Amino acid sequence: MLDRTVSTVPGLIDRLRAETRDLHEALERDLDWKNRMATLEGYRGLLARWWGFHAVFEPLVDARPPLPGLAGRRKLHLLERDLSRLGMFADAIRALPRIDASSLPDDSAGMTGALYVLEGSTLGGLVIARHLRAALAGTGAEDVCAYYQAYGRDRTGSMWRAFLNQLSEEVSRASHQEVVAGARQTFSTLRLWLAQDGLPVVAPPKAPGT
Repeated sequence: MLDRTVSTVPGLIDRLRAETRDLHEALERDLDWKNRMATLEGYRGLLARWWGFHAVFEPLVDARPPLPGLAGRRKLHLLERDLSRLGMFADAIRALPRIDASSLPDDSAGMTGALYVLEGSTLGGLVIARHLRAALAGTGAEDVCAYYQAYGRDRTGSMWRAFLNQLSEEVSRASHQEVVAGARQTFSTLRLWLAQDGLPVVAPPKAPGT
């Protein structure tokens, strides 16, 4: 599915941006993260949902690597650090609900699309971390944002650019549709998984051209 013999394949990044924009916007709208993170309870609950996603997703990545060279992009340990600092014991963290693996891509190209979604979220994570420091000031939890800071302010941009360069250089044209489909599936899955407490959720839009 993935062909590393192809040196450059123009168009994949543009396709990913264009063909996932509707689902990306729907996720941001329905997540309503500023209100969710206005309280410690809301913030802890959202981190718990993210943990339930990564606890399933990261082992799948290990079992079926999307692209070589993507080691070091794991985030489950960051979520566990934050949840622990917010008062959850290890046993309670391990008992949190986990997403159904069948809702995630199950092939290497689809996993690559899923990682596009998750790596792209690190850019917004820096904005969220700044918001958290202001919203939770005085609670003792304003600096509990290892997950949203991810690689840190100095490295997040370069890590994202390196990821995009790797997609452009190593994904064969024949795999473009599967990568895009994996990204769309992941946006839809995250929207349903992260939405809770009465957030409005509707059926995800169909892919363009279907």
